[in-house]
Amino acid sequence: MKKSAIFKIITFIAIFITVAYITNRVGNGSINSLSAEMSNATLPVVYMEYENALVNRLHGYANAVDTALLRDTVMPLTKEKQLSFWIGGANADHGSYSYELRALDGSLIEDGDVENLREEQGYLKCSSTIRMDLKPNQEYCYTLLLARDGNTIRYYT
Repeated sequence: MKKSAIFKIITFIAIFITVAYITNRVGNGSINSLSAEMSNATLPVVYMEYENALVNRLHGYANAVDTALLRDTVMPLTKEKQLSFWIGGANADHGSYSYELRALDGSLIEDGDVENLREEQGYLKCSSTIRMDLKPNQEYCYTLLLARDGNTIRYYT
């Protein structure tokens, strides 16, 4: 009985190792390199300011994105409905800045230009004030738009 059980275990392990080896060879045989180094980011990074602290690091998108899919940053509004941004990085420039405020279904509620663009502590600082009356406890998507070199870069929150 013991010899039979040991033989079954050894046979099972041998079959398992053989199948794993063959599967690895067939599945991964054509893969030359498993990793590649990405190039450095070329778009400026945007931070939002809330109560004198930088929050919500935003990365730019070169193409439009479905705003319903982007729910990774939350920005509570003050009573004045003003948003402040710090635009940093080596590629920050004085392009044309504007914004869009959309409902979660994508419908445009408001758009306008960004105000008070100035340099401060190595960043470009700007702000915008939302003019529309917003519903309490309602989510909206705010998009900061940077137009430069004929392209539009979008930052979503």
